[in-house]
Parts: sequence; C-alpha cells; structure tokens
Amino acid sequence: MGFVFGFLSFIVQSFVTPTITSFVFTPIVSVGNVGGSYWSLVICFVPRILLGICAALLYQWFSSIDKKNRWSYIASSVLASLIHTVLVLGGIYVFFKDSYSEAIGQAANLLLGLIGSVILTNGIPEAILAGVVTVAVAIPIKKVMNKTVR
Repeated sequence: MGFVFGFLSFIVQSFVTPTITSFVFTPIVSVGNVGGSYWSLVICFVPRILLGICAALLYQWFSSIDKKNRWSYIASSVLASLIHTVLVLGGIYVFFKDSYSEAIGQAANLLLGLIGSVILTNGIPEAILAGVVTVAVAIPIKKVMNKTVR
C-alpha cells in the first residue's frame, strides 16, 4: 500500500499537477535551475512505505501493553502519521534545503521554522484525524474478522 501511495504521488507530482515544489517528490520535474534528484524518490517512497510498517509495529507494541486495545489503535495511528510527516519534511530539509527554500522564496535559514510550523498546523491535525479514522475503521473490521474466524 505504501509503495502504491508513493507511486501515485510520483505520478501526480510528475505528470498530473506538478507544482514549483514537485521536484522534492520526483526527479522528472524542475523549475528554472531547481530540480529533483534521486533523493526525490527516497522522499516520495520511503516515508510512505514506512508508514504502514511503523503503524503495524507500533500497534503490536501498544497492544502488548494495552491488552483491551482501547488506546492501541489511536496511539499507533497518531504516531505513525507523525513519523510519516517528519520523514517527508525532514527529507525535504536534509536533501533539498537550499533548492526548496529558493523555490518557495524563503531564506534557507528560515526553512526549519517553516517546517516546524507545517508540522504544528498540518501534521498534528492530520495525526489526530488519523487516530479518529483508524478507530472508526479498525474496530468494526476487527469485529467482523472475529466473527469470521469463529
């Protein structure tokens, strides 16, 4: 699923709706003298693939502590979402700090603060929504699966 998510992101950023910052997700797009590299593919695929792996591992760990799974779904989905956000934005900072800053018209020394504000304004609400949606989806699925197994 993570690979498919990354592949669809790659296609959209490359061909469907490229933007001035698409180069961080695809080496195909460049804007002026700012272009992507193979690190774009790392940002495009690795965090998305790790999202599912992290969610599963976190769920297993939280389930071992929370035997009734009251909070395991929420905690694992919220943390996995935050990990994904940090990996994507961290990758942008590590691999494309100067190019990304130039593309968005900001000084490179301000980029870390901008990324932090994106995490606060987008990443945290997204993580909370992930927790809500996961509970809404996972509990009914688990009930159906338990009936099927019996």
